[in-house]
Amino acid sequence: MQVTETLNEGLKRKLSVTIPAADPVTRLDAKLRELKGRANIKGFRPGKVPTSYLKKVYGRSAMSEVMTDAINATVSETLDKREERAAAQPKVDLPEDQAVINEVLDGNADSAFVVEYEVLPPVELMDLKGVKLDKPVVEVTDEELDAEVNRVFAQNRGYTDKGDEGVVENGDRSGLSFVGKIDGKPFDGGTSDHAHLTVGSGEFIPGFEEQLIGVKKGGSKEVKVTFPADYRGEELAGKDAVFDVTVLHVDGPNTGELDDEFAKRLGVEDVAALRNAVKEQMEAALVSMSRQHVKRQILDALDDGHKF
Repeated sequence: MQVTETLNEGLKRKLSVTIPAADPVTRLDAKLRELKGRANIKGFRPGKVPTSYLKKVYGRSAMSEVMTDAINATVSETLDKREERAAAQPKVDLPEDQAVINEVLDGNADSAFVVEYEVLPPVELMDLKGVKLDKPVVEVTDEELDAEVNRVFAQNRGYTDKGDEGVVENGDRSGLSFVGKIDGKPFDGGTSDHAHLTVGSGEFIPGFEEQLIGVKKGGSKEVKVTFPADYRGEELAGKDAVFDVTVLHVDGPNTGELDDEFAKRLGVEDVAALRNAVKEQMEAALVSMSRQHVKRQILDALDDGHKF
């Protein structure tokens, strides 16, 4: 095997590789001996097929497999000897001249090809002892817990259709169809055939929900809003929009109290157990956020400390 480096620029490498014809021929002989023990050819007993006959029948296809194995093994061996690690699978450019290919497959010529790849750069590990991390610890306050328990109560106490005469009030869950327009033209994501909205929940754009109060089932309303400047969709941020809204149905919240009976419907013993369950969920969410904050600091520190 002969290897000549023809390119070494930055991370890029290009090698010219030649495999002597004798190498694939030796591999082919071993392949044919392996086939001889398994070949089942009419007119010959198992294991008694002459090697010359096997070569005549399977020689070309076996040589093709042998050449593929030889090229892969050669590339791997070459990188090991050069003590290089390819960043991706090396690209192998084989001759395209069919006459040359036939000579190689017949074992009459050396196999020459070009290998191109990029190496992984050396990375010097930073000293991790100097990394300082800030792990935030947040306690759930009684006020925050009360607000979350009340939200759970509002979500789970259920709603009842207020009928054809139903009028939207704060706290109602309404079914809406709407088309949002900017400069008179509908925009992507601003249309729905049937969306649900709990008025007063703050789920929609600021100013949207309040304008629905007083609209009757089946009634329509032109709702004018301005998307927040920090809206997640940059193409909509800060822009004025008009929504043509139709109220499909109005569901009022069921009456009830945040008591032990309600808590039992959610699968806990009483209100105290419900508060504990909600608090555990809130604390778990805060712990997860804290871990993400620390993880971000670690990744930033590793990024700053490793340049290659």
